[in-house]
Amino acid sequence: MAEIESGHPEASKQFTDLPEFQAEIERLKIEEKEAGKTVHLLETKDRPEIIPANLTEEDMQAFNDLLAERYDPEKFNEYRHNIALHFQQDRSDLKTKNRLDFVAFLANKWMSILNKKS
Repeated sequence: MAEIESGHPEASKQFTDLPEFQAEIERLKIEEKEAGKTVHLLETKDRPEIIPANLTEEDMQAFNDLLAERYDPEKFNEYRHNIALHFQQDRSDLKTKNRLDFVAFLANKWMSILNKKS
């Protein structure tokens, strides 16, 4: 299983199968809940939990970039912008809202990695 934390032996794992990626996100949700870690994937008073089945191949690629620590600000901002724009056009689209919450999860993880490197 891949870990998000930088320096983990399996940090170079890359997902190519969408169901495998979605299963990994589900595993991370369970890990968060059991460990009492900072909640990024679970429901909070401000947002619903991230539902892995709502995540797409585009989300998988962004997650792969995170695992490989390939941070490209322009690419990440374009990814985030496209999802946010879609949500602004249809605020009732809960799948896109869920994906937007996943973007926030990735952004938090990137901040952690980049802060450790600086």
